[in-house]
Formats: sequence, C-alpha cells, structure tokens
Amino acid sequence: MKHLLTLIACLGFISTAAFAQSTAGVLEMNKLFSKNLKYSTEARNADIQGTVLLSIEIDDQGYPANVKVLEGNPILVEEVQDTYTKVEENWKPAYLGDKAFGQEYLLAVKFRMQEPQKDPRDPFTVTAHAKKKPVTIEDYTERIAESPLDAGLYERRANLYEFQGQKLLAEMDRNQVAFLKDKFLTQIVVVGYGPQYRSL
Repeated sequence: MKHLLTLIACLGFISTAAFAQSTAGVLEMNKLFSKNLKYSTEARNADIQGTVLLSIEIDDQGYPANVKVLEGNPILVEEVQDTYTKVEENWKPAYLGDKAFGQEYLLAVKFRMQEPQKDPRDPFTVTAHAKKKPVTIEDYTERIAESPLDAGLYERRANLYEFQGQKLLAEMDRNQVAFLKDKFLTQIVVVGYGPQYRSL
C-alpha cells in the first residue's frame, strides 16, 4: 500500500511538472509578444481598435511553416506582423504548450483604448447613466457572422440560449467554444492611452 501511494504521488508530481512546463512555454511566448508589441501613436490618435487574427501552420517539428492574416485593421496588422517576425526568429516548440505539432492554430491580438476615469466631483464630467438595451440572440448571431472565430460571442449566446431553455443550441455553441479555445495558441490584449491622458 505504501509503494502504491508513493507511485501515485510520483505520477501526480510528473503530471504537475509537465503542466507547469507547457504553461511556462506559453507564458514565455506571451512575454516576448508583450515586450515587442506597440500601440502606435497613429492608431491611438485615430482611436483605431480591434482584433488582429493570425492563422499559423505548425510543422511536424513544432515550428511555424506558414502564417496568414485572417482579419484586422491594416495599421494594427502591420504592428502585429512586425512583432510576429521577431517572435518567429526566436521560436521554440515549447511555445505550443501541450498542443500537437503538425496542426494549424490561431493567434489573436486585441487592441483597445483605455478611457480616462471621470472625477465624480466634477459636474462637467458627470453624465446620467443611460439604460443599455439588452443584447439579444439575434445581436450575437449578427456579431458571430462578422467575427466567426470569437469564442466569447458563442459563450455569451450559449448563456442566452440556456436561459431561454434552448439547451441543444446552448450545447452546440459551447462545443464551438471548446473547439475554438483548443485552436488558439494565445490571445493577447494591448491597451492604449489617448492624448487626453497627457493632461491628467
């Protein structure tokens, strides 16, 4: 019994170590992207936001064989492509984590602007909170048609389906969420600050 417990403990340690190693590879890739990604002044001044989506084919050795841009504003795409080139030059198969070689994966970089917080004591910045219109299933369906690889949209639509008792449709959406999450190497968020921050 003692030997069995020792074996179980060892297997648990090996499993944990393997998970930590695969996670470490993804974190290292994210750090490399974060170090080199910039939110250009041109994009920030023009309030250009959005997601750049790349498709990356991985060869049987774990290295990128081909990369394609699936969507994104041209200015943001240029920044991501420049950064990806630097990442590719330093590529390690460990960046794939526990994902299989010889597959095609997705990489997303989301650029968004940070709005300055308004001072509630300033009467000129206090505005009435307008009631937001509830988001419907039709709204999410329309958004999914525009961004069919956004797992978050499927997840939120699945929640609405489930709330309305449409369990089969909710399950189908969640299956799509699981598929997409498995296909993403990583998703990175780049936050930009507009010129109004200079006076804060």
